[in-house]
Amino acid sequence: MKKTIGLSILLLISGCGVLDNVLEQASEAEPVNEPEQEVESSNQTEEVQGNTEANINAELETYKEISSSEEERIHNNEVEAANNNETNESEVLEKEESAEQTESSAAISVGNSGGNLAQGGRVEVQNDTVYISNLINDTFGIYELPLEGTENPQLLVEGDVSHLHATDDKLYYIEQDIETFKGGAVKAYSFETGETETIMEGQVEHLQMARGLLWFPGPHGGEGGVLSNYTYDIHTEELTDLNDHSVKYTITDDYHIVQIESFIIHDHASLEEEGAILADDVSGETFIDGDNFYYASWNGLKQINLLTEETTLLVEDEIETFNVKGDDIYYVPVTDTMMEREMYHISSQGEAQQTEEPWSEIYLFEDFMIPIFTGQNVIDYQLEDYNTGENSSLYFESPETH
Repeated sequence: MKKTIGLSILLLISGCGVLDNVLEQASEAEPVNEPEQEVESSNQTEEVQGNTEANINAELETYKEISSSEEERIHNNEVEAANNNETNESEVLEKEESAEQTESSAAISVGNSGGNLAQGGRVEVQNDTVYISNLINDTFGIYELPLEGTENPQLLVEGDVSHLHATDDKLYYIEQDIETFKGGAVKAYSFETGETETIMEGQVEHLQMARGLLWFPGPHGGEGGVLSNYTYDIHTEELTDLNDHSVKYTITDDYHIVQIESFIIHDHASLEEEGAILADDVSGETFIDGDNFYYASWNGLKQINLLTEETTLLVEDEIETFNVKGDDIYYVPVTDTMMEREMYHISSQGEAQQTEEPWSEIYLFEDFMIPIFTGQNVIDYQLEDYNTGENSSLYFESPETH
């Protein structure tokens, strides 16, 4: 009876490595169905049974110890795995939140507008701070000053720069080559550290920002000669050569327009794909405002509605420079001399009127505009509120102020 109980216990612990040894010992100690074998006295049988039970009990205790140790190890592994899962889940959540933030920030338009870039992009506004690029106090550079215009401009970066794009942490721009008077590098200035990094050197131009990316033509393969279009991810800092040559992009969060010489192609992602030709008479700057594409043609300023693809001739004069924000259009016709230079404004009523001041450039933002006059040793930056019409001085410099 005791032997039966012992073997039953062994059957319950089958699958353990210890079981083989126990069964082997039990088999050696308890021969079954061998009639030729003589059985000694009942005392010897009981002694064998006792030895067998002792062995079984010893092995069982050993198994219990191993099992307890194994259970503890498994428990510890499960706890560690649970902790790792929590850590991994936390990391996954963090990555997902970061991706969502990146996607969200990429979907929000930041940087300068296309119309401001058509002026040269030398004025940008971010977080109630104005960034200007000009010759201030006899030094070319990027300067910052508060939107209220109550302090003198502070020099951030020396050099002749254009195409300013501001984010919360950096200011991106093109540094001009003083020998060729063309873009010589795309750079980024850190507001936190005050340091400048170079994104690409060589002939670069037409720096735009949309969809969380910088877009610009630059040397193909990073070398001189043929230009190719590049993107630079402002979040991951990844620079990508798009291998599109001899084309100019006009990019917003919603539209992708390509210019090939004088032709404009709608939603043309690469030269291998077909797109609708919208115009064939481009001669100057191009940009998008809302759902409208504006460009200077050989016979005037034109507008293309990108929803209907209808073209409207806005101004019949040959255009030197222009800017658009909503229903307001500002432009300067080509003149023979600088003394004849005048700026005009077309409002929602559609009538062109000369501006009160002979502004050289005008930068348009969400709630205000910054007109600029430069000439005759005078630099004048003004701030005009759209809603109130109030006008104030941002910065003024003349020979008398030095």
